[in-house]
Amino acid sequence: MKRQIITIDETRCNGCKLCEMACHDSKDAGSMLWRSFNFS
Repeated sequence: MKRQIITIDETRCNGCKLCEMACHDSKDAGSMLWRSFNFS
């Protein structure tokens, strides 16, 4: 099965970390993405 590459729309991200929970291959990927967004 070919892997899909996902993209996350920063304008819609609210920091819920659902992307991290959904990513079975790498728990760190969601954390790194989440830390790179600015939620101010």
